[in-house]
Amino acid sequence: MSKSKNWSAIISDTLVGSNLTLTVSGEINTGDKSANPELTKKISQGTIETQLILEAQPVSESKSDSFKPVSYVEKLPDGNRYKYTSVRVVIYGTDEVLKDFTEEEIKQHYS
Repeated sequence: MSKSKNWSAIISDTLVGSNLTLTVSGEINTGDKSANPELTKKISQGTIETQLILEAQPVSESKSDSFKPVSYVEKLPDGNRYKYTSVRVVIYGTDEVLKDFTEEEIKQHYS
């Protein structure tokens, strides 16, 4: 059974070049239909300044398909689209990687 699925990382803006927002979303298997999963910025971001590390919890690999949506949204300062050139989603407390996004995989969306 899978621990997570359907991940995306999108940078969007609403006004030409300003108010850029990074949204990372996916679904995690909580193992419990009553659990409320979270996706949060890891307290210690590591040594790569342009890599955003997010932690997902609770995560399970149980046989019950209890996938629930999670998302993380961050406004990028000064319209800096390149603040993060990669995003890593890990399991809280274990650092097991659920998803890695390269710069090319972070999609751009204009509205």
